[in-house]
Amino acid sequence: MLTEDEWNYLLNTRATGLYKTGVTVGTAYRCLIIAPDGYTGTIADTYTDAQWVTAEASGLVCLPAAGYRNSNQTFLTGTGMGWYWTSTPQDAAGQYSKLLKFEQNDPVFCNEYRRYASSMRLVSTVSN
Repeated sequence: MLTEDEWNYLLNTRATGLYKTGVTVGTAYRCLIIAPDGYTGTIADTYTDAQWVTAEASGLVCLPAAGYRNSNQTFLTGTGMGWYWTSTPQDAAGQYSKLLKFEQNDPVFCNEYRRYASSMRLVSTVSN
């Protein structure tokens, strides 16, 4: 999982125009799309499934807005609000971690209880 600093790099440090919120990909509503460094294309507002195959091949990554779960109840699913964990803890007891939230606006970081089941984006390095 990405740290808060790594998410911050992707969303705030790099050149503008390398991410976009509120994008529809197929039937996924209000996704966060992240482009790779050096990307010179435009991130569209909507992609069909066929268009996304081409966009993904160009390096775009889609993070669907999946809401979260607490115990056996889900919240904000289908509303377009995305919650993604960082690997950055916020307290010594381990009750809180940093969370990236997005909807149609710019993504923001907040502290959240770890008991909430939110999405995770697993990342690995590629070696050539």
